[in-house]
Amino acid sequence: PRGCWYNDVFHVVWTDNNPIPGARETHEAVFYSRSEDRGMTWTNPMVLADRISGDLNDFVNISVNEDGLHVSWIDWRHRKTYWLKFIPPYFSSASPYEENYEIYYRRSLDYGKTWEKDIRISEGISHSYYPSMSVEGSHIAIVWTGNARPKWKYFYRMHPTDLWIRESFDGGKTWGPIGKIEDCAKEGYSIHMPKIVLINGKRHLLYIKGKHTIQKGPGLHLLREPPYEVLYRESIER
Repeated sequence: PRGCWYNDVFHVVWTDNNPIPGARETHEAVFYSRSEDRGMTWTNPMVLADRISGDLNDFVNISVNEDGLHVSWIDWRHRKTYWLKFIPPYFSSASPYEENYEIYYRRSLDYGKTWEKDIRISEGISHSYYPSMSVEGSHIAIVWTGNARPKWKYFYRMHPTDLWIRESFDGGKTWGPIGKIEDCAKEGYSIHMPKIVLINGKRHLLYIKGKHTIQKGPGLHLLREPPYEVLYRESIER
């Protein structure tokens, strides 16, 4: 769960299984609720998104300011599924190797009573993971890792990725173009767990950068090549 406090109202988002009528399986969903009496009572949970990543469901972000509520998450509505031929039969229940997740954003101008239509932030980036969001006034920044056009037929989040950013300067109403902060996938590097904080108009970034080698099996073998560095960057450009 993630939560935030504004004007004596506590807002919470979390993920959980959400039965889809007529579906053979359940799907992870993003839920929202708020309390206006310091946690004594809560509104009925509201589903904000019903097709999210089950194995990456911790990466849900919520922020609140004078413009309203802001939520971002990893979504799988455009996911493509491929099963690798070299995975042994006893891995038949494993997750597919190709995931094609996307980053989505949604806002509420009346602090959770109603919500606008969600927006695909990572449009054009075919594989996106690990979103982080920061809000300062009307400035919203979302960073994530991903690969726009991977050379592999089957892509996994441990494959080489770049670091991306997209921003809004009007409280989430419109969004600028996608920018690339780290152009390192072509050199075999992966970016993991980026975090962004906006302070006085400056962007402060922390992220992990390193290399993986994935070898064929039986099964998948993930080899990490040290060192894995934790990097900090600061940008004041707008």
